[in-house]
Amino acid sequence: MMIKEPISTEDGSAPKFESTLVIAFPDVSMAGPRVLLSSSSQSTESNRHSITAWSQYCTPPPSRKKKTTTTSTHKDNIPKIVYSASAASTNLGLLTVTVAPPTTEQASHLCEAIVSHARESGTRYIIIVAASNFTSQTSETQIIQLHNAASLPLKPVQNNVSLGDHILNTFLTLLTFSDIPTTILVQPAKKGSSIRDTKAVIENLTGALSAAVGSTNSHIFSASRAIAFDSFQREEEEAVESMMYL
Repeated sequence: MMIKEPISTEDGSAPKFESTLVIAFPDVSMAGPRVLLSSSSQSTESNRHSITAWSQYCTPPPSRKKKTTTTSTHKDNIPKIVYSASAASTNLGLLTVTVAPPTTEQASHLCEAIVSHARESGTRYIIIVAASNFTSQTSETQIIQLHNAASLPLKPVQNNVSLGDHILNTFLTLLTFSDIPTTILVQPAKKGSSIRDTKAVIENLTGALSAAVGSTNSHIFSASRAIAFDSFQREEEEAVESMMYL
């Protein structure tokens, strides 16, 4: 995967989020991030609606623990890559985390940093795209309205959960007590999903995203484009894997 140089404002700070922010984290099928990346990497029918991507780096805060003689590994020092994109003609922003933080502590810090930056940016609406082991194991996308009394939340998660469920639970906790209205689109976390299953998830997720962002921006999310992007990514990953053995 090519790593782009981080882009920042003149004062070195991260660019502000748009008024509507869509966030996707890595999941088992990668359907959520691929839907968003497909919309940001390819132009739509009208060039004025194309989305230009930029990247920034998010690192965990320095540890307050006493230093030990054991040195940290190089992997622990690698910043986590956060891709974000915004459409110039709309107030919609896309934030896709393509590499999961390796620890729950780093994941919690990343979630807190995103919510904090959204508040500072004046973001008015957040949509979270995630996968969870606590949903019904179907291809349907579960929709949760955090600030809607009629909406039922997910079951309480335990401490020893997967990283994806920890990220989702952290966002649920942070945004429940936030003043930013939030919709969470949850898809089932499935290991070893077939291409057919992935297509079903993408189609359901695309429809849910289009409904969540409104008809004005619905053209940005295309199931056919996301599926084509998914196939392209698979071929590219296989080619890279083959090159490793040459």
